Amino acid sequence: MRILVIGLIVLALSVAGISTYLIKNFSTPEAILALEEKAEPIKTQILVATKPLNPGDILNSDTVAWRPWPKDSLSEHYFSVEKDDQKEEKFKEINEATVRRPLQAGEPLIATKFFKSDAPSFMAGVLDKGMRAVSVPITANNGVSGFILPGDHVDILIVHNSGKEAVNKTTPTEKKAVGVAQTIRPLVVMGAMTETILQNILVLAVDQTLGEIEGAALPAKTLTFQLTPKQTEILLTARATGQLSVVLRDIATSSEKVADKSGSFTTDVQMSPFLRDLNRKVTEQSAKKKKLEQEMAAKTDAEKQAQAQAKAKEATLKTQNVTTLGKAVPKKNKQVIEIYRGNAAKTEEIGVK
Repeated sequence: MRILVIGLIVLALSVAGISTYLIKNFSTPEAILALEEKAEPIKTQILVATKPLNPGDILNSDTVAWRPWPKDSLSEHYFSVEKDDQKEEKFKEINEATVRRPLQAGEPLIATKFFKSDAPSFMAGVLDKGMRAVSVPITANNGVSGFILPGDHVDILIVHNSGKEAVNKTTPTEKKAVGVAQTIRPLVVMGAMTETILQNILVLAVDQTLGEIEGAALPAKTLTFQLTPKQTEILLTARATGQLSVVLRDIATSSEKVADKSGSFTTDVQMSPFLRDLNRKVTEQSAKKKKLEQEMAAKTDAEKQAQAQAKAKEATLKTQNVTTLGKAVPKKNKQVIEIYRGNAAKTEEIGVK
């Protein structure tokens, strides 16, 4: 029993001595920091957006911040540091840069999402690779009353009257009996027609304004679009052909990719109930007239065929008569006999059938 008590006392003194040693040697701030560095792995931090950012917004300490980021999901394209003294130098690379593509809150910054606004070719920095910037004039009537803002997606339509002229040029002609060429024309009113020529087009700027706009609307005189080279040609040709209108797309479909295909179109005949009814009546009358002409043509062909057959028969009869008249008349066979009357004898010929 005495040995057990002595052992407990010795153990207690040992623990107290070790604790005192540890407290004296490892309780300083430097020692604690050293222990923390050994106990915890180095934390990587990256720059992220602190709120939603739109094209034209500026990157600064109010819009971006450093956030810890797991190493296993770290990308080489992120702006990252492993020590606090590296932050200032790395932050200079993005400070006062202009956003070129939308950023969500908490989204890591990458170089393709922004550019330095003080660099040459400011607008060129906003464009995606291979794209073009094209501006078109608008009014409140054809520009959704100023509710189109930078970053929105739109469809571009054209109203023109070129359809009727094109149909007239490509309609075939027929020769009438008098030899005068007359055009066969269906009912093609088309004083106006509307076509969707471009779909889901990104609006880069409204006048000279890029980025998020404060307020409900922004009346403007021009819109600047991001287009492919082919879309640029289509838009410039359309400007010289008719009146352009811009319609705003909903947010849900703005994120969808639209295939490069022909858009829809509507003619004035499709638009107007009166013209549709008139077109139906004219079509029916044209069909009746065409049927009557076909019947008359068939009757005329039958009469001509009958006349031709009669002439052919008459010609055959004439040929037969001429042949008959030209034949030699066969000679009849005759026999000679002598007849005696008294002392006189007389010779006579008697025909034999």
